[in-house]
Amino acid sequence: MKALFGIFVGGQGSRMGGAPKGLLALTQSGETILERTLREIRTSAPDAQIVLVGQRPEYAHVPLFSIPDEPVGVGPLAGLNSLLTFADTHGHDAVIALACDMPYLASALLSRLLSEKPNARALAPRFEGRWQPLFARYATPQAALATRTALTRQKYALFGVLDALAAEELVLSPEEQRLLCDWDTPEDVELGL
Repeated sequence: MKALFGIFVGGQGSRMGGAPKGLLALTQSGETILERTLREIRTSAPDAQIVLVGQRPEYAHVPLFSIPDEPVGVGPLAGLNSLLTFADTHGHDAVIALACDMPYLASALLSRLLSEKPNARALAPRFEGRWQPLFARYATPQAALATRTALTRQKYALFGVLDALAAEELVLSPEEQRLLCDWDTPEDVELGL
């Protein structure tokens, strides 16, 4: 499977006071969440192509191609649409959609997302019955169609795309679930959640 990794950086970070969450520094190592994410991706898939999804000027120094949301202003579904379109035109079978604010992401977990259930049209974990759409694998042609359909219907929730694709669940242990904790607020950063 030839997968394209997309790290979603276009959010406004309103609960974080507008800070670009991927550029928050990890206390112990001093690296940013984005730097850690890139390291973990390269460990799990050394030859993978990686792009940023969404555009914020704070990420201009990052030496990765950046894909703008299309259409603008409708949230992460637009980013997924752009990522899938890019993947389809560049010969990728699947995309791995990742949030930029997961400071504990581990390569072993990324390897599972890449390899398990290879025929699934979408693969993602669920926490308390809710899909985790920004730690997910989407099969390019099927997901591109489902995403365009959702945009046409103005149904902007990523959960709906996963449901439309009859996504399969990546079952995680409690320890693995903790690796996907994200930093949404300054309190999360302070508590190390």
